[in-house]
Amino acid sequence: MRKIVLIIASLTILSGCIGTPSKSTPKKIVSYTAKDTIEIILPTLETSTEATPKNYIDSLKGSSKHWVGWAVRGETKFWGDWIFGENHFEYSTGGCGWVLSGRCNPMRKGLVKINGELSIKVDGSNTTVKLLPKTYSEESTTNFLTGGPHFDSNSNLDSDISDLISMLRKLSYQFEFDINSEYSTDSVSSNFARLLKSGGSYNDDNLKKTYKNTYILKTNSGTHAKVAVSTFPYRNGSKAVITVWLTPVVTGNILNYAAAKKEIEERVKEIVNA
Repeated sequence: MRKIVLIIASLTILSGCIGTPSKSTPKKIVSYTAKDTIEIILPTLETSTEATPKNYIDSLKGSSKHWVGWAVRGETKFWGDWIFGENHFEYSTGGCGWVLSGRCNPMRKGLVKINGELSIKVDGSNTTVKLLPKTYSEESTTNFLTGGPHFDSNSNLDSDISDLISMLRKLSYQFEFDINSEYSTDSVSSNFARLLKSGGSYNDDNLKKTYKNTYILKTNSGTHAKVAVSTFPYRNGSKAVITVWLTPVVTGNILNYAAAKKEIEERVKEIVNA
């Protein structure tokens, strides 16, 4: 009889360690206001289709990837996810324990979500996409030993607006322009090699093209860009075709690609004619 009691007690403790799914209940109350709005300022797209927030976010390289990264700390795996539609978005962070062969244990899992609305404002040459967070929610499996969740915002799993901004600022905006120069193609190419740090080769998944030589250009505003240069003779000098992938100028909750674009164009013109 004593053995049976011990076995039952052992199974009870083991099940407590593993935990079972609990209902999705708020663990932290978050109220969002207009000051939490994130603004992404982009050059206005030249398109005949209706301008939507999704069109503009789609123009950012990497925006279509739902999986935004993961990390393993000890026996816990954490990840981030980003999904957006025509007029809404969802940013989530999650965690799971006892990672075996790269797989999560569904009996020890937590998830935090920020859901919000997308809107757009076209103002001449620039367009602003606004992300307004609306709701915050948490859910976690329960630890029977403590009676609390395996994951919560007070310990090891949380998400806020700064996390969303950190993810968005990694997205790059691509554009192309050309510059005429009175100097030869060799001189223009040498200017980039002399004044900028090499960025190595770069594979553009969108264009299905590989750029053998790129350069890293940093600006006074703190942003940086990857630049590819192609030159050919033109009239009495040369023409340089510049392809740029840039990150935004970030000020608080504002990510300004339009300002970064203008600064990069001016800096590149200086290098071409240096």
